[in-house]
Amino acid sequence: TGAILFSSILSAVVGLAADRYGRKKMILMLAGIVCAGGIMLLISNNIFVIIFVAIFGLFAGGPPAGNTFGVLQQVMLADVASAKSRNSAFAVTFLISSVSAAGGSLTAGLPDFYRTFPNVSQLEAFRPLFIITAVLAVLYALMLLPVKEVKHERTSTSILPKSTSFVTKISGLAVVDGFGTSLVAPLLSYWF
Repeated sequence: TGAILFSSILSAVVGLAADRYGRKKMILMLAGIVCAGGIMLLISNNIFVIIFVAIFGLFAGGPPAGNTFGVLQQVMLADVASAKSRNSAFAVTFLISSVSAAGGSLTAGLPDFYRTFPNVSQLEAFRPLFIITAVLAVLYALMLLPVKEVKHERTSTSILPKSTSFVTKISGLAVVDGFGTSLVAPLLSYWF
């Protein structure tokens, strides 16, 4: 819950900062923080470090493309996709992201596999996941480096856009969707 709350606040802060300093720079910064979080989890056994990283370092939360990275990715995609192909671009991106999330969920089962080896503690069984997290963050940053960002002139200092009414309505839908999904999704495990 703390990680999701922090991720939500961070999405707003990073979104505003990205408008000012550049989306690509913000995504690269986030990838660096996630990499550092993975390394901290790899080398530390301290419960306070683990809690800190779980809340502030890994940006959990949201469906694929719904986390802090996803917010900036969607804006970058909207910048380059034509109005005619934008829905298709978002659909393909979300499909790929969802399949990747499924792969990540399957990979989360690796600690159970590693525990079958002799002399592997529960903590040691999780360490490969932290290595994978750090490596994926570096890979993510390397894949983003050649991407050209569309530069925008900042024409207003207002935090809220002129479309505040529309954004408020869509945000209301997101509230209902997010609450409902978070309420029901954990209960599904009881049936499977």
